[in-house]
Amino acid sequence: MKHVYEFFAVTVNGSLCLVRSPSSGLPSVTKIDGKDTDEFPVGTMLPCGGMVSIGKQIITFIPEKHGPLSPLTGIERDLSMVNTRYWCGNTSEVVGLFLSEARARQCLTEGGDLRPADPHWARETQEVLDAIGEDHRHFSIPSSDRLALLYRPSSIAV
Repeated sequence: MKHVYEFFAVTVNGSLCLVRSPSSGLPSVTKIDGKDTDEFPVGTMLPCGGMVSIGKQIITFIPEKHGPLSPLTGIERDLSMVNTRYWCGNTSEVVGLFLSEARARQCLTEGGDLRPADPHWARETQEVLDAIGEDHRHFSIPSSDRLALLYRPSSIAV
């Protein structure tokens, strides 16, 4: 399966975010539309950490793995295993994920009450999670139920 390198997320606070994984450089999460707030105005990028966790929230983080005697012992892709001090920025809770900007905008404008992990957008969300898979270079899906969306990639056993 070919990985996705760009998708859109709608959040409960009424934000439409573009999530990108460039061929070189670091990933980005940018608010491209939605309610303009002081905290997260349109055009704002989340602070970058090298990885983006796609779960109940979209969270950028530094994928550092630590051992008891060493500050850096490797790379940790699963956000639930990363110390929160290495979490860089986050969105509000995710309503749905979309490969199509048009469908994301439809969710934002026609969604009415925006609910976390809205079942109405489950098919689109599942498509994005499946396209991310288990070994994406910039995107990861948290294993913890506390952080994960209600959906799981089809390729990842629950």
